[in-house]
Amino acid sequence: MHKYMPFLKAKANEFGAIKSLSKEKKKLVIPFFDLPMKKDMDASTLKQSIEKVSRKFCLNMKGVPEYFVDDYDIPNSIHIGGRPSYEYFAACMFAQNLCFNPVVGIDRTADRNACVFTPAITKVVKSRRIALRVSSEDLISYNLIRSDILHLLAMGDGIYDRWVLVIDNRVCKGVDALTRSLQIKAFCAAALADHAYESIVITGSTLPPAAGDVLSTNSEVHLVRNEIAIFNNAIPAFSGRHVIFGDYTIVSPDYSDSDIDPRNMLNVTAPKVVYSYEGKHYIVRGGGIKTHPRGFKQYNDIASIIIAKPFFRHGNSAGDLYLVEKAAGLGSTVMPGSILKPTINSHISFMLDLL
Repeated sequence: MHKYMPFLKAKANEFGAIKSLSKEKKKLVIPFFDLPMKKDMDASTLKQSIEKVSRKFCLNMKGVPEYFVDDYDIPNSIHIGGRPSYEYFAACMFAQNLCFNPVVGIDRTADRNACVFTPAITKVVKSRRIALRVSSEDLISYNLIRSDILHLLAMGDGIYDRWVLVIDNRVCKGVDALTRSLQIKAFCAAALADHAYESIVITGSTLPPAAGDVLSTNSEVHLVRNEIAIFNNAIPAFSGRHVIFGDYTIVSPDYSDSDIDPRNMLNVTAPKVVYSYEGKHYIVRGGGIKTHPRGFKQYNDIASIIIAKPFFRHGNSAGDLYLVEKAAGLGSTVMPGSILKPTINSHISFMLDLL
């Protein structure tokens, strides 16, 4: 039974992190992907993005039994061929002979949700499993959204019989863990009284989108992972239920590089590496790549710092091996983008072992 669900952007580094998992760990993980939003995206650019993403699923997801895909970040107003773009994504996956688990939510438009219950989507779903994703704002009162949820459940009657309830805390840094867990317990108790959900997923991230909100340049921090505290406070209420821990690995759910001109990227970037251990993120941040005398080699210096820590996991994953190699100065130059694949891989491997 799955115990861990990493929430990932459907982008190259995240796909690479999954592909680099061991064969055994691929069987244990059940990823949840969000299709990425890009600056000034319209129907034409979204269509191209979806075609590329579906190809990446084909190339990188072999050995992973199943996964969810959502378009949470994509405006529902962008249609392709007059229909919700989610349908086009399903068509591209079908063309690749791939299947996925769909997602609905009360914050979506009626036609976006409705398409999930039509043959355009259902023909790509093999497990009859579907996720209902709710956000922290929805936790205020189940009764306020109960009719919307029951409507979705009724639409899925006879089509999907394995519903997964996803409680998405998004960025939960600074949130009182006990208060939030009480909200989750009350919401889920009411939800379970209405429907026998197959599983409950509780996810979130302590990482804000801007690194500067956590630490300054040329510094380090051991950031306590509030998503773990929220989960641990909530799960005693679900005895006998299948509850899955989820997180956004080492990338903030609200992070987006879409507003940064690639030509200016190095002017505003300082090396940052996030390494997870126990209930914390160990984050090391260097100085500006363009102004620091070590430039890109700061990544090698940071790798040396991390592998010297007592909590470093030697030989645990492809990502950990990458850090050892970079600490030794081996291989190609580390870039702001290339550090993500190994550190996401390391995080997922660690969480699978932990849970």
